[in-house]
Amino acid sequence: MAKKSYKACQEPRLDIYRDGDTRKAELLFDLLDEYGTPLHEWQKLVLRRWLAEDDDGKFVNLDCGLSVPRQNGKTEIIVARIIYGIIFGRRIGLFTAQKQKTVDVVKKRVQDFFYESPYKEIFNLLTPRFRDKPRNYDYIEFDNGARYQFITRTRLGGLGMTVDDLINDEAADMLDAHQATLVPTTSAAPSGNPQIIYCGTPPMAETVGEVFARVRQQIIKTGEGVWTEWGVKELTDKNDVEAWYKTNPSLGKTLLQRVLEAEARSLSPDNFNHMRLGWWSEAESKRAISQKEWDACVTEKPDYDDSYLPVFAVKFAPDRSAFSLAAAQPLKNGRIHVEIIKQRPMDEGFGRLTNWLYERRRNCAQIIIDGATGQAILFEDLVSKGVPKRKIVQPTMKDIVSAHQFTYDAITRGELSHYDQPLLNQTVRITKQRSMGRYGGFGWESMSKDLSTCALDAATFAYWGQKVFGKKSKSRATIEENNKKWHDILSNL
Repeated sequence: MAKKSYKACQEPRLDIYRDGDTRKAELLFDLLDEYGTPLHEWQKLVLRRWLAEDDDGKFVNLDCGLSVPRQNGKTEIIVARIIYGIIFGRRIGLFTAQKQKTVDVVKKRVQDFFYESPYKEIFNLLTPRFRDKPRNYDYIEFDNGARYQFITRTRLGGLGMTVDDLINDEAADMLDAHQATLVPTTSAAPSGNPQIIYCGTPPMAETVGEVFARVRQQIIKTGEGVWTEWGVKELTDKNDVEAWYKTNPSLGKTLLQRVLEAEARSLSPDNFNHMRLGWWSEAESKRAISQKEWDACVTEKPDYDDSYLPVFAVKFAPDRSAFSLAAAQPLKNGRIHVEIIKQRPMDEGFGRLTNWLYERRRNCAQIIIDGATGQAILFEDLVSKGVPKRKIVQPTMKDIVSAHQFTYDAITRGELSHYDQPLLNQTVRITKQRSMGRYGGFGWESMSKDLSTCALDAATFAYWGQKVFGKKSKSRATIEENNKKWHDILSNL
């Protein structure tokens, strides 16, 4: 029997965009054809969506997203978009990625286009200092005013920059902190015509995907912008060859079928669907705490019940990367309010933390410490300074399970309060449940390879501590009244 043949699908499963003039895109394709680096039809389709203009020459779609399985030629699209920005738009641009290797590959391909061009006019676009092929710069600049920088993403990367184009590759790993720093770089775009692009594969279990998923949902919901996606709608048999060709537009061209055959043998169904079939499993469904329930617990101006003493909780991350300090105190409306006081690297030592807690030992109900990496050390430090042992709690497994159940129930019932701290918000978004102990107990586990649940754990123990150990403080009036009583007693002896 003859082997069935398949043809890669050039049409995306999801194709949301607004139409516009794409004549400049066609000029770009002609240039790349002449240069000897032609694009596939599916790659041209994506670029037409991104580069569509209105009657004033402005981009019709300001936010653009591309989701496609790995090794299909996404990098060629990004490089072509950067070349377009330089030659046809004279634009200031910023390319970001999670890995330095990705940044280096894209930068080299852009540089090579100009350095190795057979056309003198293209080479001469480089400023004189860049015609000697500098290798140590993270940017490249041109005589027509265009400039492009290539960086890995950090929480402060992009601060102080102003750009026209912001291209974010490996967007499944992009965090809110990255987006908060990078997006404002386009708010005063020199061209007056900014564009932000997000590219990647669907988030996997170990990636966060919070930004990429949110951009996707927003564009799908509103139709404002571009979202182009190749992928299956639901979990699919990893041996379904027809599904391979529907979701990998470069299969049979630059991507070989035998590569997918090997991947299908070695990868789990979930990972194969994410990486190779472009499956969005909707990370929200894996979260321990839904965004809706968490948002409902926000209190902008906490009105504390000062008749109660606060509970402090310290959580040490299992990987020894950091510790979080949280506090919990009841509000006058009956909720228990939690907040993160600080999160610091463990390599800074415990001195400041110990002193901070010691200074507040008399004005707190309890100090809770969890985390094998620092629990014993902090306990001994506090006791040696004079904090009573009865004031410190080191939770047992039963306590840990109870703390998580208490906190989870409080969030779902709206009995917990927080004031929208970015660190705590971000931690909640990457947290799922993991089985712990006996009888169905659970704890928190991070879905991110870069972030721990340290902050949420600290808040969890603080909430639990307030529920279990919370006590009313003695008011000044009560203290004065007691002093008078004892004075009267002593004076009558």
